Amino acid sequence: MEKLTSSYAGQYVKINVGLQFHEIIDYDRKVLRRALVKGAAEIRREARRLVARKAISEPGAFPGTDTGQLKRAIGVVSKAPNGGGWIKVGVKKTPKMNAFYPAFLFYGVKKQGKIERLAAGEGLGKSNRRARGERAALIAERRTSDKYFVAPRGNYIQAALMSKRDAVKDLIQTALRDALVPR
Repeated sequence: MEKLTSSYAGQYVKINVGLQFHEIIDYDRKVLRRALVKGAAEIRREARRLVARKAISEPGAFPGTDTGQLKRAIGVVSKAPNGGGWIKVGVKKTPKMNAFYPAFLFYGVKKQGKIERLAAGEGLGKSNRRARGERAALIAERRTSDKYFVAPRGNYIQAALMSKRDAVKDLIQTALRDALVPR
């Protein structure tokens, strides 16, 4: 349906080609939320599979399992309030963990070397133990050394996300297409 209007007196030309656009588009959060939960479950399942190997892990590899606490700690960490458009998969601290040891596995733990004490009379100040700046130099040396008690392990959450990325992306795109309802 084409309608042409022309007026030379007002010097304008109006062309209406009859395209009708939707004035209202409804958004169904539940549809997208279900897809996000399903995608998060796939990533969680893959991450748990990556750490399920019963072995002592090598530096840079994914952590092996001994008690299974790390595997059980992988889950949905947080969700958007009111069913919003995001969800986060990660590792939570469980009641059986004394410390959040997944962080120790990810960052590694450096060895704490013994700080050598100076002989009496060699240092400065009241304590008379160390020369000025020696402690700072020892700490800096310890931070830059590659001596680890526990070397950093691989990031299994990121690896799970990268391996399931396309499947989850397709799942969310399909859900978004179904969640937008023009009226």
